[in-house]
Amino acid sequence: MLRRSKLADQCAFHLIGQMDRGHLLGELPGVDRLAESLGVSRETVRAALRLLEEQGRITSRGNGRARQVVTGASKERGKALKVAILLNEPFGEESGSTQVLLLRVRTALENLGHGCFFAAKSQMELGYDLRRIGRLVNAVTADAWLVMAGSGELLHWLGKRPVPVFAIGGRNDIVKIAGVARDCAEVYRQAFRSLIAMGHRRISMICSADRRTGVADTGLAALREELVAAGLPFGAFNAPGWEESQQGLQALLSSLFRVTPPTVLVLAFPYLMTGTLAFLAKRGLRVPNDVSLVCEGMDRTLAWHAPKIAHFHYDAGLAVTGIVGWVETVADGKPNLDRVLLPTQFDPGETIAPPSGKSRLH
Repeated sequence: MLRRSKLADQCAFHLIGQMDRGHLLGELPGVDRLAESLGVSRETVRAALRLLEEQGRITSRGNGRARQVVTGASKERGKALKVAILLNEPFGEESGSTQVLLLRVRTALENLGHGCFFAAKSQMELGYDLRRIGRLVNAVTADAWLVMAGSGELLHWLGKRPVPVFAIGGRNDIVKIAGVARDCAEVYRQAFRSLIAMGHRRISMICSADRRTGVADTGLAALREELVAAGLPFGAFNAPGWEESQQGLQALLSSLFRVTPPTVLVLAFPYLMTGTLAFLAKRGLRVPNDVSLVCEGMDRTLAWHAPKIAHFHYDAGLAVTGIVGWVETVADGKPNLDRVLLPTQFDPGETIAPPSGKSRLH
């Protein structure tokens, strides 16, 4: 697995993605061509190629000869694994982007000869109870686990078991465990800094309880830092507690907009954005005229919305590559604890505007 902290690592990840998508097969282009297409130096390309050789993704055939991409058919394979996926929510209730990601991972693993299956129940169906989840995990025969959005407590427990585990999102930032996560701290800070500079003083972030408690969440930490840096307070208004249900969301929004409403709402999930849009429409509040909206993720449903919703995004293909690559290290008997960070970008869309001061409900 490759860390995302260096430019060479980023180039290597990009090339792996191209290989996995079938865009790079057979002989690799030369160093000069790769450097030109990637916009980096030849030294950076050479470093990336050395990483790919160490991973067994390409082979060198000597000076003056093109490097060869190693395919699934030509690779000397490790053993086939049974890979279990522990979902956060039932598959049908996961966001569309999460469903697509997991299906891409399963397809890629099956194409490599591994078996991949979902655990019988999700964390939600087990009430996020560590004892119940533990009984499920212990009852399943698997060579490796992929865990969606696991809490710090769950990931810590799984990390102590002999079966390798890979955390997809969740609190893998506070547990020493293999995983993949968005590299978004600086992007969040820049986004909140821009909103504050635009004149926004009342920013509310609606997210799950596990993000509001314990070790500081990346997004909330960035919001707190930028508000404090601007001489503004940070409190429950900025990260309100709420009952995590449809009715709970509507009750929270009614409360927020009753007296001194937020001028920016940051929603953690696309389904929260859908519920929020319905709330605002019912009360005649316009976006972004009366309130600006930002979503931390994006799926196909929101992609059809006009105006275009401001959101954070990353290349899901790199996530697939990181997950599949880790499973291959387990198959080769060399699992690691590397945490892959995915470069994240902010798209301001068309749902952000300076505050108007007209969003109070009457």
